[in-house]
Amino acid sequence: MKPILRLALGVVIAAMAILVWQDSQRSFEATTGDIDGRVGQQAPAFTLPNLDDEPVSLDAMRGDVVVLDFWALYCRPCLVAMPGVQALHEAFADEDVHVVSVNLDEPSPDRAARIGRFARNQGLSFPMLLDNGTVGWSYGARRIPYVVVIGRDGTIAAVHRGATDHRAVRRSVERALRG
Repeated sequence: MKPILRLALGVVIAAMAILVWQDSQRSFEATTGDIDGRVGQQAPAFTLPNLDDEPVSLDAMRGDVVVLDFWALYCRPCLVAMPGVQALHEAFADEDVHVVSVNLDEPSPDRAARIGRFARNQGLSFPMLLDNGTVGWSYGARRIPYVVVIGRDGTIAAVHRGATDHRAVRRSVERALRG
């Protein structure tokens, strides 16, 4: 192959690699707001087991602001976001706010134990619920991390998709608290 063709081929391959990398980075960018028309809609009701296999329902949290953090152990951006979720939980501990994670990993006999170990190792103290495959779907959590803020009235106040800056979620929670 002639040197000029080799150089041209190298430039084309490098340009394609840069485009693929940029596209992969965009998939981790956070999107905030009314992504798909859910804001203002009634939040879908659910009851899911926590890590101790006790049922937790959205109805039991009615009247308070609820932050649902949809995540999975296989999702690296989700794991990176966990300290921010813990910080939200701590920041609103004395307010009428429930910060709850909803795990979307495939159901398995040891799932609760694996998630419990992860939570202990990371120092996470907020409730973790185990999705049965339908709740994440009903909230539109097709790509994770995915955070939904639900207002006191039970309607969706904000949706944050992607590697979210938890300061943005905090602002959404503060707006929901104000009504």
